[in-house]
Amino acid sequence: QAITWYQKALSRARTAERRATMEVHIARCFELSGEMDAAVEAAQRAVRLKTTDERRLFLARLRLRRDEPEVGKEVEKYKPNELSMENYLNHLIGTPEECIERINVYRDLGVSEFVLQFPSLSVGDMRDLELFAESVIPVFKGI
Repeated sequence: QAITWYQKALSRARTAERRATMEVHIARCFELSGEMDAAVEAAQRAVRLKTTDERRLFLARLRLRRDEPEVGKEVEKYKPNELSMENYLNHLIGTPEECIERINVYRDLGVSEFVLQFPSLSVGDMRDLELFAESVIPVFKGI
């Protein structure tokens, strides 16, 4: 029912911003109902209508979920207990290979800059930063 309501609102929306907002709502409804292909299609329309980093990241998260149907079980292996699945999917956490794969998804969506934080630095632990610098950054040098 919500999808039908948002589709009607979409047909009446006059600006690209408003149509993009309605498409995001439609995508979220499809996501909640488990229809990931339809969710991704709606999110893609939203990005095409009015591109923002927030919409690009939303689309990337949907693609990650769609392309990895067992993401929950796999992600639990790497996800710190204090993070929710939603937080984990919205942050770059994992093995170097997983980070490279997820960065590539974001790059394909047009994201060109990332802000990185390494919480372990606050306690003087450099291992995460060093691993990222040695294993991930070289893959993207010169791109």
